Amino acid sequence: NVSNDSGESFMTLDNVSLLDSDYYGQNGYSQFGELQGSSSTDTWDATMGIIAHELGHAYFRLPDLYDTSNVGEGIGYFGLMGAGSWGRKSSSEKSGATPVHLSAWSKEKISACAPQTVNSGTNNLTLPAVYQSSIHSSSCGIYKATTSTSGEYFLFENRSPGGYDEGLYRTILWGDTNLVPGSIVYFNGGVAIWHVKDILSSCSGSNNCEAQSPKLVDLEEANDADL
Repeated sequence: NVSNDSGESFMTLDNVSLLDSDYYGQNGYSQFGELQGSSSTDTWDATMGIIAHELGHAYFRLPDLYDTSNVGEGIGYFGLMGAGSWGRKSSSEKSGATPVHLSAWSKEKISACAPQTVNSGTNNLTLPAVYQSSIHSSSCGIYKATTSTSGEYFLFENRSPGGYDEGLYRTILWGDTNLVPGSIVYFNGGVAIWHVKDILSSCSGSNNCEAQSPKLVDLEEANDADL
């Protein structure tokens, strides 16, 4: 059983109240199974990806950034609150052993990073890889471009395989129908451009922020397609 507490009912145990009043967020809790597996006879110790993802809900109040309607992929594997919780850096690892970083929007939302606003006309910027962001502790190497539309803006970050983002290595292109059968293609990194439309207040209750048009957080694709 893997879940956060949002669907549980109020309870008291040993005179300690659980889920009382504000039961979601920093006063909440999550519970997880010890094992994962493909069958009752094929199990392994649970990887940390689910735990990290659910912490995003239970402590930081972040929404799911995969498409809960199963029509699209949301942000794909490029963030912990999407499918990035299942990251792995090698074929010998189980999925979720190396969950990837939170997306730029998630880091901004929980105030872990304060993206640096880019002024119009700026044409020379340095984007350190996310896993090197400790040397850019305030902005985390994330840049922000505003628009003339209220609540709409873009975030830019360099996602390269290093640190926990090594979890992108075997995950991003896994299952791509354009790959030659039997080949292994690794993700080598690049700039992620996030289109943000601040609709969180209207979509978080239904947990369908990535099923909206426009999405809360949309990763722009190089070929102008949709995830």
